[in-house]
Amino acid sequence: MTARTPVSPTRRRLTLLILLGVTLVSLLDRQIMAILAHPIAEDLNLTDSQLGLLSGVAFAAVYATLTIPVGWMADRVDRTRIIAVATASWSVISATCGLAGNFWHLLISRMGVAVGEAGATPSAHSIASDLYPPERRGFAIATIQAGSPLGLLLAFAVGGLIAQEYGWRAAFYASAVPGLVMTVLVLAVMRDPRARGGTGAAAHRAGLPRHGFRSATRELLANPPMRSILAGGVLCAFGVYGALAWLPAYFQRTFDWSSGRAGIVLGLMFGVVGLAGTWGGGVLGDRLYLRRRDGHTRVVLLSSVVVVALFPLFLAAPGGLAALLVLAIPAGLLGLFQGPLAAAVQNVCPPSRRGLASAFYIFSVNLLGQSLGPTAIGVVSDLAESAGLGNGLRAGLLLVPLSALAAVIVLRRAGARILAHTTPDDDHAVPVQHTSPKP
Repeated sequence: MTARTPVSPTRRRLTLLILLGVTLVSLLDRQIMAILAHPIAEDLNLTDSQLGLLSGVAFAAVYATLTIPVGWMADRVDRTRIIAVATASWSVISATCGLAGNFWHLLISRMGVAVGEAGATPSAHSIASDLYPPERRGFAIATIQAGSPLGLLLAFAVGGLIAQEYGWRAAFYASAVPGLVMTVLVLAVMRDPRARGGTGAAAHRAGLPRHGFRSATRELLANPPMRSILAGGVLCAFGVYGALAWLPAYFQRTFDWSSGRAGIVLGLMFGVVGLAGTWGGGVLGDRLYLRRRDGHTRVVLLSSVVVVALFPLFLAAPGGLAALLVLAIPAGLLGLFQGPLAAAVQNVCPPSRRGLASAFYIFSVNLLGQSLGPTAIGVVSDLAESAGLGNGLRAGLLLVPLSALAAVIVLRRAGARILAHTTPDDDHAVPVQHTSPKP
């Protein structure tokens, strides 16, 4: 195999930091809809089912579908340019949500945001997997995904305050600014580690299979560990995105909180404990991986057990403060799956399939998990309300621990398949110039 151009530790850290920033602005524009749902519903006269569609199917179906061709491209072209174009696109389109005058206008704008965001994650995960070996990929991808709780914090806290002071439309306008700043940073600073035109790019092109997209797809889906990891990711995403979409509205309706208060409190909670859970999950997954090859899936399985036990207690809490105290632990664990499962996907596929494998993971998690979670909770909420069962959202949010229970069962199967089918990775990462300690 042709030798790859070494990457300096400084360049590796800088790349990871920029990818974290891209993820942050992605989640900011994606999750700001949750904190704005209540004022939008009042202004545009929307039902919970319509709000669920805006946070779920309308976004996730488009986002998930487009990740497949983008993942295919990420294995073949400059991934830095893909990320830059994607970030600029979704940021501008997010601002147009503030111009919506009815449900259909807002629906089209949210779908447009999804078109842009589809370009970032497959390329980001692929780059991280080129830079880090299997036993460090949980850390690398979890570091990138740490942008998720930070973006959620900004979306909830800053978005909620802007909405309270200037209205929900102004919050959408403001959400475009961070993404445009990150676009400039990506173009000015980041470089694809495949070293365009150099030995890294040549080695990668030489390793690409000659057969086409259909053959690559069949190869990945015929991989038993891959199928189980995808199923586990879907169930985890169902719970986390369902909870994120509806928890602000739950506190506003159940405990009569303002959008500003709900945004600040929940934003800080998910920003702090969510960050600890997301990053810590990657680190713990890496440590377990050194002992057994199913370490990344096992840490997610254990966290799901805790969610099953504690989330119903949160829903039974009589007051806002008591609910927050119980929610703190599940809030940290709901997003823990992101780094470990994404790393597990990269570890069970060949290096030349990393972009496409990441795309299939994102496709599954979002098309089935993110789209169905918020939508299903909204539908159950409407049904419970119409049946006279009181707080419909409380009934809808019971789907969160149920999905976590299903995830426990599926991830146990995934771990068994990983132990039975995986082989050592024959292409760990781009070499690193060890001039300073690794991060």
